[in-house]
Amino acid sequence: MVKKQSILNDKPSTVMGYPLTIRQQICLCFLLPSIINCIIYILDISTCVSAVREHFEAGLHVWAVFTIILLYLPSIVFFVLTVSKPDLWDEQGDIVRTGQWFLFRLAQLVAFPIWAIYRYAKQLFWSIEALIREDPLREEALQEVIEPSQIELYLYLQAFLQCAPQAVLQIFIMLYAYKLGIQITPHSRGTDSSKGEEEKGRGGERKVCRRKNGGRTEEDEGILLNKPGHRLNTVLGCVH
Repeated sequence: MVKKQSILNDKPSTVMGYPLTIRQQICLCFLLPSIINCIIYILDISTCVSAVREHFEAGLHVWAVFTIILLYLPSIVFFVLTVSKPDLWDEQGDIVRTGQWFLFRLAQLVAFPIWAIYRYAKQLFWSIEALIREDPLREEALQEVIEPSQIELYLYLQAFLQCAPQAVLQIFIMLYAYKLGIQITPHSRGTDSSKGEEEKGRGGERKVCRRKNGGRTEEDEGILLNKPGHRLNTVLGCVH
């Protein structure tokens, strides 16, 4: 009887000349990549959602809409490719099951981050199972980790339809805002209004001082107000 080849035989067995144990191989080749990929995906989606929120609060609604479109673009393309090619469909028995499958794919389109995180969670679970189990259960767990999934097509599309265009778009928005002197922060409006009120208060203070001090010009008052040593004296002089 021919012994079945282990999945670990196709993975590196040494690191810089040091041999790895079976558990070290599983950690290095399955568990650690799953954790890193999951963290990167969560950070990617979180930064996009945060960018949408910042743009809406800054009043840049057009850029917010473009960011949302790029965020959903890979999921939309994946949905169209899956529905338009029957060879990518799961086996269906009747029209009711076909309708259920279509609704399930539509739900994946709307809540695509949950679908991707579920895939990473599944890989993490079976990687841990392979770490604590012995053969043949270990091989079964590793087989579950490397089992092909249609989510791989979505992740492939995400790299070219969302990540790269999103980076270019956000860099363009930052450069565009810098050129126009726009501050893209949640408190940019409050900051601008505070500055306006402060300038308005200073302007009123200069006018009062000019009326009290007769020959002193408004330009001179502005210089005095900007000097720490004369600001208090000027204000007191205006009051008296």
